[in-house]
Amino acid sequence: MRRWRLDMRDVLLVVAVALFVDVALSFFGTCYVESYQPQPHTNNHQDCGPFGGPIFVALRWFFSLDANPIIAAFTFVLAISTIALWLATHKAANAARDSAIAAKQAADIAYVDQRPWVNIRAEIAGPLTYEAGVWSIPTKYCLQNLGKTPATNVAAFGNMVPFTIAVVRPGEMAMPGTNVSAEMETVCSFPEGMTAADMGWGIVLFPREQKRMRFGLRGNQQLFDQAKESPGFSGQFLMVFCVAYGSTFDSSKYRTAKAFHLYKRSGGRIDIEGETIPGDKLNLTLSPVNGSHAR
Repeated sequence: MRRWRLDMRDVLLVVAVALFVDVALSFFGTCYVESYQPQPHTNNHQDCGPFGGPIFVALRWFFSLDANPIIAAFTFVLAISTIALWLATHKAANAARDSAIAAKQAADIAYVDQRPWVNIRAEIAGPLTYEAGVWSIPTKYCLQNLGKTPATNVAAFGNMVPFTIAVVRPGEMAMPGTNVSAEMETVCSFPEGMTAADMGWGIVLFPREQKRMRFGLRGNQQLFDQAKESPGFSGQFLMVFCVAYGSTFDSSKYRTAKAFHLYKRSGGRIDIEGETIPGDKLNLTLSPVNGSHAR
């Protein structure tokens, strides 16, 4: 009953607007005379008045003595019914569209709620060393599935690069700093490629299950040699870890990436020329700039 009232209000609103426009046409626009000549003539208040528009002229003809009153009434009801049917169809189409959108949103929410979510935590497992021109450090990390379904074909990777900041000098071209997001993409491309090719470790992590592993990071010698000449070297290293995995739902691939700053607990700079620093003298902190990413 409530919906029918709403439809009737819509019909009445359309009729009222049409009659208002009809009266406006008779006053300010074109007047239609009842002789039904194909050409309208210029408005004249003496000839037309407020009811000289096409709708009122048609109604007067419908209900005149010359017209069949049954046909006239039927035509009038048919016109109103057509308007009501169009409004109902329009509302039904909008309701169907809204229902489809709501159903898709609900399905997306359910999928996100049920899919696996693998977290990665990293720790320092030994000293930072510089031997034969290569920086290296042992690490250990923990993978844990925080989702509600198993994570399949899990693969992880890590890398270490010098962390530089942007340098801007008057009259010179700006020197960009380390792009954390770009480093994440570089690191993630390796395990994601393995997972996509079904060449991952073959590890399945069930909900709440953890997997602890050790991983030795070796820096790219060329990047560290470039940092020796860079005025933007911050005295810190950036360690990036990424885990890629799939699910039992479909063929979709997921990732979690985190970036950490490696620096001396004392606050001093790491000597880019080379030194050995015990693990207990180092600190590892999540990067404040795009430090974590998951999808």
